[in-house]
Amino acid sequence: MSQAPQLISASTTTVHQRIRSGILSIVVATDEADFAYRKTALNISDGSLSRHLDVLAAQRLVTIREGYHSKRPRTWVSISGHGRAAYAAAMAALRQLADRFEQHHDADAAAVPSGRRPPRDQ
Repeated sequence: MSQAPQLISASTTTVHQRIRSGILSIVVATDEADFAYRKTALNISDGSLSRHLDVLAAQRLVTIREGYHSKRPRTWVSISGHGRAAYAAAMAALRQLADRFEQHHDADAAAVPSGRRPPRDQ
């Protein structure tokens, strides 16, 4: 049996984690987002968000800027060029996986006579 080609490279593995993918999705769409917005949008704790941001920053996928707004400390995150490329590669890999599933599903559906269900996998 041949092995399926690897669609998710080591460089995009960091991106595929659900929370990190969500963080990157937000900063791709907004260019820059503050900590409170990301925390609310992703429905996660401060500690969890901080840890995921640290991982993304260590991989140079995002840049973190700290400052003040109306005398209150704020943390803003923006995506780097490297992060934008990694995010695009990760989304392309997911699209390719979805396309393969749809092609396989369509082929299975076409092989089954009308009104009959395919046998279940054991």
